[in-house]
Amino acid sequence: MANPREIHVDAALSNIASQYPGLASGFIGAEVCPAVPVKFESDKYFVFGAEELQPINDTIGDRSEASEIDWHVSTASYTTVARALKAFVSKRAQQNSDSAVRPLVTSTEKIMRTLLMNKEIRIVAAVVAAITASSNTTAIGNAWATAATGMPLTNIAAGKEAFRGATGRFPNTIVIPSGVVDDIIACAEYKGAWQYVTDTRATFDSLPPNLMGMKVLVPQCSASSADITQATYDGATIPALAGIWTADSVYLLYVNPSPSLEDASLMYELTSTATRTRKWFDPSKGLGGGTFVQTEYQSAIKTVNGLYAWELDNVI
Repeated sequence: MANPREIHVDAALSNIASQYPGLASGFIGAEVCPAVPVKFESDKYFVFGAEELQPINDTIGDRSEASEIDWHVSTASYTTVARALKAFVSKRAQQNSDSAVRPLVTSTEKIMRTLLMNKEIRIVAAVVAAITASSNTTAIGNAWATAATGMPLTNIAAGKEAFRGATGRFPNTIVIPSGVVDDIIACAEYKGAWQYVTDTRATFDSLPPNLMGMKVLVPQCSASSADITQATYDGATIPALAGIWTADSVYLLYVNPSPSLEDASLMYELTSTATRTRKWFDPSKGLGGGTFVQTEYQSAIKTVNGLYAWELDNVI
């Protein structure tokens, strides 16, 4: 057991963890569910609905009082959950590395990737739950899989209008799984719309960063429910991987560009402890001992306005 006085937060490794390029690694969770710092591990947060869309008489007479508006919100409780993973780096591994700190950095990066994968799974589950509760779904009937007749732009435009009709505002974010991107750019409607347009900002997925007024997010992350071991890689059987985001659905979302508990968004990650990495030496493991690195944080993912998500289902 390590002496608590020998366990400390490593500033350099904490910076590596907190600055891990999640979006570049295919994780879009932070773009869908922005973090909002909270002071307490348990408290109340605002839940927004459609009540603010109701107009209120704003005329006033010479001797009358102005009509009063109120916050048409309810509250719910949150409790942040502590999450952490650790890795062991033997003293021998450090001594045989070109840089003694490199194995610690690599371990921290691997930990962060797994933490982000776990978080992405929870965020997707929350998005799906919000859509299920609101029934904000439009069935496309696999139409985009047929390049000659698929009309992704028409369907997305209709989805935006349905979103506006339900919420009073347009979505500003669209999540398009990578497999769907290929079908969109193959559709004659899309080719016809873009054949005279040159957008130098187009990325490797062949879609521009903004589509029809919405930020384009293309998740590239996958996960396996099977137990992956080294024997699995060395053998012939490789567990099947599946995309964390539903492979044949497109999501229209509203994500607040200025996250705040006092303003609505689809969801927030309420963070009571920011991401940090600690390390300590354990002489009892391996030959000559080694160093444990542990990355940890404490947060809760909460839906703030479940109406701010619309699904185009079975697009391919």
